[in-house]
Amino acid sequence: MNTMCLNNMRYFSCLVIAAMIFGASLTSCGKQDPQYWLPKSIIVSQHNASTDNIHQIMYEFEYDGRNRLTTGRAQNHYSFVYNDDGDIVEYASCYIPSRCYRTTFSLNGNKISFITNYHPSVTLSGTVTGELELDAHGLPVKLIYEDVSEYLSTGSNYWTNTTVTLTWQNGNIVKAEREGYWKSEIVRLNWETQEIDRVEREEGSRAGTVTYTYDNMKTPFHFCNTPKWFLWWVSYYRYLGIYGHNRNNIITETTEDGSTTTYNHTYKQSGFPVTRRWGTAEIWTNGSTTEMYTYN
Repeated sequence: MNTMCLNNMRYFSCLVIAAMIFGASLTSCGKQDPQYWLPKSIIVSQHNASTDNIHQIMYEFEYDGRNRLTTGRAQNHYSFVYNDDGDIVEYASCYIPSRCYRTTFSLNGNKISFITNYHPSVTLSGTVTGELELDAHGLPVKLIYEDVSEYLSTGSNYWTNTTVTLTWQNGNIVKAEREGYWKSEIVRLNWETQEIDRVEREEGSRAGTVTYTYDNMKTPFHFCNTPKWFLWWVSYYRYLGIYGHNRNNIITETTEDGSTTTYNHTYKQSGFPVTRRWGTAEIWTNGSTTEMYTYN
């Protein structure tokens, strides 16, 4: 699992398992000077060495004239709504128009409250409520949220309360600390009668710390003017393959047990990355993940 996201939310499983061929160019600001470069697509490839299979997915992006994300596409369609001050007030991830995860944001000083509602499906329904605290520069420093979800087919449910505290240095997150608690109630059915066979209850801690080091190059979304707090929030939940909140590119991330994930980049002459590959020593043996960037 990519610990950079600190993501233990099961329903937001990482989309980075798959891919396609480069698609047609998307409209953006239409500027070719490197100082205006923004990603138009990211291809993420995951290689499983044990089966020698490669799964890929391509993310595509569009921007407005102010270099802000307006839409994204992968398996889902993603949309962004801004207010007059340039802040995100709504974000939606839709598989089809009637099946969406929709988040609304309310800004009050340096606090941003949000609520995510899952459109009920045949399997899952739920709500995430939380608050994001910003520093004087508009960077996120603390996230607190509660997640309640239910699997409708069985009646199983899941609850978690989590706090994530971020430490910034030179425009990059150098440490992320998580505290929290989770519990679940899993209903096991008798598949012949479809009646409840037993109920399994589990609970545990969600504590953990991750530290990061960086190169001195620009990230692919360096010139994206979508608020940094939102770019971090969207990366925490692993939407759209975006890691645009930092000033520079992550080289290593290390968990408190000493496990380290190393990221290797190749760059354009202008300094923007064109590929990123990562994995721990065990992942290098069993497989690896590669991202390929194209720019407008």
